[in-house]
Formats: sequence, C-alpha cells, structure tokens
Amino acid sequence: MTQVELSTSRSHHVFATTLLYSQANSCFMDQDFALAHNILLKMMHCLVSIIVIDGQPIASVDIT
Repeated sequence: MTQVELSTSRSHHVFATTLLYSQANSCFMDQDFALAHNILLKMMHCLVSIIVIDGQPIASVDIT
C-alpha cells in the first residue's frame, strides 16, 4: 500500500492510501470515494482504450 495525492485542480487535493496491483483490471476509483471527496464525476461520450505499462491493451473492457 502507498500514499497518493490526487489533484483535481490547483486548489483541490485529496490524499489517499492505495493498493497498487499490476494485474488489476477493474474500477480504480469508487464512486462513493469520489463523492465523499467532492471529485467531479462526468459521463464520457466515447469509450477510452487503455494501454498498460508493457504497451499492451488492458485485458478488461474499455473505460466508460
């Protein structure tokens, strides 16, 4: 586990303890966490494909 700082703007910073898992393939931020820390959620109008550190596409579905 490691500490991270999320910056959503110049004045809004959230510190969190995270678990980094190289084979993770699902959500990386819970909606309840975002709401609790006033992180704006925005519906995306198109899918986003993710390329992981080894240059391969992520094994799970695209980000919506």
